Formats: sequence, structure tokens, C-alpha cells
Amino acid sequence: MKKKVFLFVILLSFCVVSNPQVNGFPDSTANGNVTNDVIMFQVCYNGKPSFCALRMINVLTPPLIDTYHPPVVSTFAKKIFQNQTLEFTQRDFTSSFAAIGNEALISIRIESLPFHGKVKLAGIDVVKGQEIPSADLRKLEFIPDKDYLGVVSFRWVGSDGTDYSFSPASVSIAITQQSLFVPEGFSPNGDGINDFFVITGADRYTISLKIYNRWGSKVFESSHYKNNWDGTYNVGSLNSSQLPEGTYYFVISFNNGEQDQIGYLTLIR
Repeated sequence: MKKKVFLFVILLSFCVVSNPQVNGFPDSTANGNVTNDVIMFQVCYNGKPSFCALRMINVLTPPLIDTYHPPVVSTFAKKIFQNQTLEFTQRDFTSSFAAIGNEALISIRIESLPFHGKVKLAGIDVVKGQEIPSADLRKLEFIPDKDYLGVVSFRWVGSDGTDYSFSPASVSIAITQQSLFVPEGFSPNGDGINDFFVITGADRYTISLKIYNRWGSKVFESSHYKNNWDGTYNVGSLNSSQLPEGTYYFVISFNNGEQDQIGYLTLIR
């Protein structure tokens, strides 16, 4: 920054200054952000130039202290399987939010929407620019397009109740294919927990399921299984009767040329 120099002539009738001397100018960059201005003045006796002295005054201007610090948000990643809904938690976003004074996350604003899927809040489509209170983030979910595989993302900013973050962050969602998983057993006792024989990933195939008891008799069969077997007979004279506890033998056929998957399961009441 250039120095500002002011020159004053002061006439004094009572002081004679001999041997005038000019001090060196201060370096305005020596003190970082501090600005130095210089006032130059001359002191003379009765206005006679031969009795003049040149002096200067340094004027220091302190730096402007920046007290504005908006919050900051950071990117986070999630994973789901193909055709699965991703349910967010409040912590997903609060753990990716930071403010200088440790202020809490009050709300987020959606800056962009993902391709190949929809973001929904309590079942309603979210739109670009929508503000969502922190308490409602547990109602936020992402539903991918049917059968889509890959990575999608959307951007958001967070607010501490006063300011939103300057720069947005992304939510990256990897959608992968799910391997078939056959449970070792289930407990169809009507308590609402593990009441059906659920083959994870079965929705990717058209599968047939056959269940046999320990004597080799077929007790259940489905040519297009929908994860709905509740431990009852559906063949023979005992159709719709409950099967007893025990170990059963299963055969899963994929109807696409893949090898059948066979194994045992335990039914517990």
C-alpha cells in the first residue's frame, strides 16, 4: 500500500531548530496487515527557510479483524444394494457439519438432485432449493431407479440458524448388485420378527423353491418364490397346516441355467 504523505509548515516565534534532519520512512509492509501513513511537517523560526526542521509522524492503522466465519459442510458416502431404499439419519448430516462456535446444524438446503433416483421427505419428492429442518432428516430417503447400478449424488449446504455454508458438499451413493443370501433358519411364531423364509437378493431372479422334510417328503413348493413361506405345508393332504420344528432340506432353482443351490435350514417355533 502506498504511503500517504502530508506536508505542513508551522511558524514558531519561540523555537529555533538547528541541524535539521529527516528520519527514514517506515516500511508499511513490515507489520503484516498494519497500514502505515506518514505526516511530514516543517518547523521554522519566523518563517526563515534557513531555520527550518523537517519532521514526520507515523500513523498506524490496525488491521480489520474478520469475525465472519460461516459453517462448513463435508461430503459423505453411503452404500445400498440394487432396488433398495436408503434411509438417512440425522447423524449422517450433523457429523458432516462444523461451525466455529460449535453451533448445531439447524437445517439443510438441497442444492442439486441426483440422476437415476429420487430423494423423498416423508414420501414426498424433494425439490431443488428445498430447506429441510434438522429434526426431519430422519424422514429423508433415496429411492434408486429400478435395476440401476452405479454411483449417484446430490449436493447440500448446512445452516447454523444464521448462515448457510458458502460451499456445498455432496452425498455420494453407491448402488451395487446384491449377492444371493439364504438364511440358516427362521422362526414363524407370529411375533413379527423373522416370520418368513427370506432369501436376500431373490428379487433379481425368477427362482423356484422346494422344501423337503428329513424323510425326503416335499412339504413346500413355489415356482416363482416371493419370500413368503411362513412354515406351512402347501402340498399333499396337510396343505396349510403348520410344519413342526426341525431341520429341512431346500433346493433353489434359478431357471436361467445357473446351478441349483441346495442346503439345510432350521425351523423354530
